[in-house]
Amino acid sequence: MIIAPVIVNMINESNVEQGRLKHSGLGVASFVIALCAGGFELIVVAIAGILEVTSPTGLNENSMAAVVVGIAMFLGLGLCCFGLGLATGGLVAKDRLRSFAILGFIFNCAIIIGTVGLILLGVAAE
Repeated sequence: MIIAPVIVNMINESNVEQGRLKHSGLGVASFVIALCAGGFELIVVAIAGILEVTSPTGLNENSMAAVVVGIAMFLGLGLCCFGLGLATGGLVAKDRLRSFAILGFIFNCAIIIGTVGLILLGVAAE
């Protein structure tokens, strides 16, 4: 029982001594989630724009398409919040490279700020 933590500690120390740190798995996951969520939000906004332009009177707020687009935007925001949590975990991980965690944190924050700003802009335009 005591051997396993000693072996893990020896492996971590040898990685640090040799300068071979691995990337944080949480950071990589956060970065991938940021890319996927950003692409998803971009597609949702494009679909909303297409729906708005193709309708002669604009998109009805009470239509099923508007509801689905709204739910999809909030799902993307939830995914970004999850990615933000993973990035935070990757930033505090010891003996790991933090580059992907930093990128995931920045991208997820940017997507959240951009999406919330777009939602607020749409609400203010009405």
